[in-house]
Amino acid sequence: MRRWTTYGGTAANGPWVLVEDEPGLVTVTVRDDGPGIEEGRLAEAAAAGRLGVSHSICGRLRDLGGGATIRSVPGEGTEVELHLPRGPAAPVARAPGPG
Repeated sequence: MRRWTTYGGTAANGPWVLVEDEPGLVTVTVRDDGPGIEEGRLAEAAAAGRLGVSHSICGRLRDLGGGATIRSVPGEGTEVELHLPRGPAAPVARAPGPG
């Protein structure tokens, strides 16, 4: 299943969220057309002890056997892909509500 959805804006200025739900892998892609991230900024933040992206996002996914890819071009936006394998015993998240 693939589904793109926009949040917090119009379709022209995103961000966009895509969830790809496959039997062995879930991939979430978040894309925007904002200001982007300066080259080296994430590495600089990690070196300064600000570990939000490197540990809270990438590290947690890595601990679960997945990973994250971040692509950003200053002035053109950012795309983040989060990959998480689904094992045979792993539950599938469901939206709250009836059904």
